[in-house]
Amino acid sequence: MKVIKILYVLNIVALIHAVDYELDIQPIFNNNCGNCHLGNSSGGLNLSSYTNVMNGGISGAAITPYDHTSSELYIRITLPESSDFDMPSSGSLDQSKIDLIAQWI
Repeated sequence: MKVIKILYVLNIVALIHAVDYELDIQPIFNNNCGNCHLGNSSGGLNLSSYTNVMNGGISGAAITPYDHTSSELYIRITLPESSDFDMPSSGSLDQSKIDLIAQWI
């Protein structure tokens, strides 16, 4: 019975700390990626909605569900600014935003 209670509490904690795409992630994309990936869809990647993000771009999937370290989007936002492939091109995201995206993935 104690195991069930512990699992119940862990599930509640996970739900409380769950990342919401519309509230938490889309604003990051809107504020940091919009010049290239909202209207223009550079590389075929459109970050204007969850569906578009999950559709990926010319290079394939941007997100590997449940595996942020294999997700192209995560890889690009964690490259050094000196890399030609670092995103966003205007400068790196704050670590808190990167962590939130990783948690969402």
